[in-house]
Amino acid sequence: MTDSKPWHQQFWPWFLISLPATAVIAGLYTVFLAVQQPPDIVRDKIITDGKSVNMYQEELQRAKALGVAFQYNFEANARQLRLTPINGVDAEQTPLLNVSLQHPTLKARDIDAIAARMPDGGYALMLAESPSGRYRMQIGTPTGGWLINGEIIFNGESFDGKVQAL
Repeated sequence: MTDSKPWHQQFWPWFLISLPATAVIAGLYTVFLAVQQPPDIVRDKIITDGKSVNMYQEELQRAKALGVAFQYNFEANARQLRLTPINGVDAEQTPLLNVSLQHPTLKARDIDAIAARMPDGGYALMLAESPSGRYRMQIGTPTGGWLINGEIIFNGESFDGKVQAL
């Protein structure tokens, strides 16, 4: 049995053409999404010059040389994070600390705050809302003297922990 219809009026040629055409359209849409909404996962003090990435190793090394360490306490009801210096911090010379809580995947949940020195020598900061989940915590001086990194997990309850220069 022969079909006398021309090729452009038959089903199979159009079906076979539609498969790669759909893949091309999906690929173009993916490129469009990637250009319009770049990922915001990585956040750090990064300088890129096209050949290398410098993660401010000097500040991290200075903190390690000083042995900077903090005990922290989070009060869930008050949404207050208290930092008590254990070692390497001259509280008289450092009235403020930059504290950055960075969510691993959602930039909108990142928190940058200033912790003020309290009369007891510790530092405190109030959070506008209680975070939940895992965060990367960076503590440093406003002048860039030293910087330490740690991890903190908020679970809706009060907790204690320690962060130190590694």
